[in-house]
Amino acid sequence: MLGLDLPQFNQTLKLMLKRLFATSALVLGLGVAGFAQKVEKPWALGITVGGAFGLGDFGKTQKSTDAAKENGFASYGYTANVHGAYYFHPNIALAARVGYNTFFTNTSKYQEDAKSNYNRTGYTQANLEATGGIYSGINALIGPRGAIQLGGIELYLQPMAGYSTMLASDLIVNSREVKTGSPEQESETSIKSPTVNSGLAYGASLGLRTSLSASVGFFLDLNYLNLGNRDYNYTTTSSESKVVVRPGGALATENSNVTTSAKSKIDISSASVNLGISIHF
Repeated sequence: MLGLDLPQFNQTLKLMLKRLFATSALVLGLGVAGFAQKVEKPWALGITVGGAFGLGDFGKTQKSTDAAKENGFASYGYTANVHGAYYFHPNIALAARVGYNTFFTNTSKYQEDAKSNYNRTGYTQANLEATGGIYSGINALIGPRGAIQLGGIELYLQPMAGYSTMLASDLIVNSREVKTGSPEQESETSIKSPTVNSGLAYGASLGLRTSLSASVGFFLDLNYLNLGNRDYNYTTTSSESKVVVRPGGALATENSNVTTSAKSKIDISSASVNLGISIHF
């Protein structure tokens, strides 16, 4: 989409963030040690909400060709964040953010991909429907903020690092296959229950704050969040019902339940756009 090579984009952004962390840490240290000046209202608290979308493997909408990797089929989502910052200098602060993110599985793309890859000899796929599969996570990040004050407008950039969790709800797939030229058919309900491990995360925010009063401001925040290459383990429970032809032509129904498990990896990253209100005191 948009001609972007998302894996290469993520690698480039990772390198940029590493350099930005080092530079920001140096600037913050200099600001605290040598250039500290009185800030009338050094504390800032804010609340934002916004929309998000998956990047990289997390946002890909086709099954991975690598058995050791998983694509997330993550679609759009929502975020809610609480921000805090302490300004050592009008242009330098230490900032923190605690956020909640949720992403929906693009079930329509999942269905299209499954149908396009269906190749069972002697059968026709009569129906396939996917539901569920919601990702949700909590992240807590901290990092230096560099700001530029332009009258009543503040522009800021902050690299951040911290810890993040990710949960994924069951993805339920109902399908029906019909044997060509025969009354025999198979119906299956497959429940995929994944688990994603928690771990370190990093990201960056680019923001703009404009003052509504001496203490209250409205701000726009653009966030990038990378959870890295996480373990993606899952069990799949399949309940199958078969209509078969017995000797003599009689039809019979056979039921079975099968549970399988698999281990893989998934690279999780996302971007979001948030709006909110901040208070300085």
